[in-house]
Amino acid sequence: MVLNSLKTRLRNAFNVSVAEIDTEDKWQKATLAVVGVGKSKDNLNSCLSDIVNYIDGISAIHLINYEMEMI
Repeated sequence: MVLNSLKTRLRNAFNVSVAEIDTEDKWQKATLAVVGVGKSKDNLNSCLSDIVNYIDGISAIHLINYEMEMI
């Protein structure tokens, strides 16, 4: 329930696509892929950093690790 709420909030607040990947069979741990498209690398990097800060600020979620990749 927390994860579905988070995915919806990220989609609505940041206009990104969010998918649960990798550890879908465990309720204690989840891996999310967040994808966005932007005009510039700086703009997209800022948006992704805002998303990380947003997730890190939610007390019900413990952010263990994250990676950002620009293509």
